[in-house]
Amino acid sequence: MTDEDRLLLNELRANVQRLFQEYEKLKADKEMLEGKIAVLTGEIARLEQEKNNLGRQNEKIRLANQFLAGKDQDGEAKKKINSIVREIDKCIALLNK
Repeated sequence: MTDEDRLLLNELRANVQRLFQEYEKLKADKEMLEGKIAVLTGEIARLEQEKNNLGRQNEKIRLANQFLAGKDQDGEAKKKINSIVREIDKCIALLNK
């Protein structure tokens, strides 16, 4: 083996070692990012649920305020109450079967 061959072999070994180190670093980065994605996905789901809950709560408050203030011009609050009463009646009918 000539000196030039040894030099090329040493250079190749150094490159392989450098590539392996870079691979390990990227693998660790990937695992860290996957963990962050999992955390953020959970946070998104929690925030969407909270948003939905707040939206329902807001709708209930809006209807209650309209009903109490007598400003229910289009009868939306009364329609909603009637819808809820019908739903309750259906549930009672199912329980009686």
